[in-house]
Amino acid sequence: MPISVKCCDCGRALKAPESLAGKKAKCPDCGAVVVVPDTKDEIATNGARPKTNIVELAEDRAAVTSDEISPRKLCPMCGEIIAAAAVKCRFCGETLSSSVRSRERQRTRIAVDNQLTASDIAICVCFPIGCVVGIVAMIAGQPARGLKMVGLALVMPFLWGAIASIFR
Repeated sequence: MPISVKCCDCGRALKAPESLAGKKAKCPDCGAVVVVPDTKDEIATNGARPKTNIVELAEDRAAVTSDEISPRKLCPMCGEIIAAAAVKCRFCGETLSSSVRSRERQRTRIAVDNQLTASDIAICVCFPIGCVVGIVAMIAGQPARGLKMVGLALVMPFLWGAIASIFR
């Protein structure tokens, strides 16, 4: 019958085989060392008692080799302890890798560059000027923004005609 264990780092409920009773194992999620408790039958027959003394627990923790402990570091934004290989903090969502952060900034910059500003829309109100500025934007390396400006400049005469016919 498997032994139920809870990881003290990530809180995941684990099941360990009886063969690991009284031994240490790694959590499959976070890699933390989890001590599998002895079964009640073994404690009764062996006369062993669970470790409740702080000194015994500290000695037990010190006995864990550095290979068994996954490397950890502090998140520079929120200060929580995270895995050293983490690319993004699981607590605050901050991107830790500079290469991933630069890709995210580039995506954001492209999205902002493709949006029309109020001045772009004002330019598009005048049909010929909006078309010329849109074509210049496409040539300058902002094709999505340029196409939006040209499209809006082409729609504006029809919009002005509809407004004029309403007021006649």
